[in-house]
Amino acid sequence: MAPRLVVTGASGYIGTRLVERALERGCEVIALGSKPRDSAIATVPWRLGESPRLTAFVGATAVIHLGHDWASDRLNGDGPGNANLVGAELLARTAREAGVTRFVFASTTSARPQALNAYGRIKH
Repeated sequence: MAPRLVVTGASGYIGTRLVERALERGCEVIALGSKPRDSAIATVPWRLGESPRLTAFVGATAVIHLGHDWASDRLNGDGPGNANLVGAELLARTAREAGVTRFVFASTTSARPQALNAYGRIKH
């Protein structure tokens, strides 16, 4: 049985390449949110800050969280209303409740408490 990966941010710069390589290696990939352009992978509609559908996690080997909402950073800074903070916590909690044992939260080299922007502080 091939590993089944649930990927957020699958249509982004890193996500597109990750999906390509995962498919080349025989993984099944489900995009949670937007799928990469010209891709035939299954997609479950979702946006950061929303509760993901539990059905997205059925049989999943791992969740790889690459998604980020830049508009939320501009509107909310790194405060409690930021969809990136709330969304990542909600995503991880829902995946755990669905029985997914692996959660990969990809970050950036700017992830630190005193980062110059909300992106780095939220990722930290």
